[in-house]
Amino acid sequence: MNRVIYNVTGQTLSHYPLTRVATATYVLERLDRSTDESDRTIASGSATVDSVSTTTDADAGPGEIMATKIPLTSTTSVTVGKRYEIEGADGRSEVIEVDGIVTDDYVLCTHPLVNDYTSGATFKGIEITASMDDTTAQDEGFVDGSYGPLRIVWKYTIDGVLRHTQEQVPVVRHTDGDMDIAGALVLFRDAFPEVGNRSGDATKLKQWAKFCARDLERRMRARGDDPALYLSGDQGTMALAWRVALHAAQMGLGPQNRDIGEWVTEAKDGFNMAWDAVLGSRAALETMDVDKGEDVAPNEPSTKARGVLEFG
Repeated sequence: MNRVIYNVTGQTLSHYPLTRVATATYVLERLDRSTDESDRTIASGSATVDSVSTTTDADAGPGEIMATKIPLTSTTSVTVGKRYEIEGADGRSEVIEVDGIVTDDYVLCTHPLVNDYTSGATFKGIEITASMDDTTAQDEGFVDGSYGPLRIVWKYTIDGVLRHTQEQVPVVRHTDGDMDIAGALVLFRDAFPEVGNRSGDATKLKQWAKFCARDLERRMRARGDDPALYLSGDQGTMALAWRVALHAAQMGLGPQNRDIGEWVTEAKDGFNMAWDAVLGSRAALETMDVDKGEDVAPNEPSTKARGVLEFG
């Protein structure tokens, strides 16, 4: 899934077709605009197709000692984490994800190959990419909910059939695994200065905050949700501040002259309220008519392409 980091320039959007395509185009749209409005399309044009094209120089597949090993004549431009297509002379093929590279020798894929391939099988890149519009990435309205969501539509042909593949493109404040720890610690120290002072040096407090941030991310992934979509912004920062307070309370650190048991209960209640606010921030499933047009009378079907995008 594509995700744009707010206020970061030079980002790239990508998509993986089922197989290598000759050419592709894309359209990046804002869905709070009608199909009749000129500013609906943010960017469009030709997408870049991964140029990697090489061959195997030995057999590969489940019949070999290492079913995850693909010997290649060249590994130039092959990248760990990206997907590629391997195709044999008999037409059988499969898409693999590269897990490791030994330069100009072989690559390792994340899962064992399903088919056997003889030397000379083709190994091709299939990813298509487009540059993210920097002005849009720097517009806070796409983060704080002032505007509607973004959508990218990829267009390409496979086996003579024109395909349109669309996906929502969320804009978030931080990368996954990069919550606003500094901001959370400011909130924590402002709200509970005595606890902050009793916790020791700043390094220890930051270590606590990192531990608590990983805990919140773990909780979110356990729900099957993307942490960056929920934990970025003010609500995630507040939840992290209360999680640090709860951790301090469980370590026996509380305000002076306060019963530690009462303080643990207060910190737990505060965290639960903040966490509920985070979960509620994207919990409801929303729908938006994403191709509204002005070409028809009210209550009549549009002659333009229409669609409903669900997100939440």
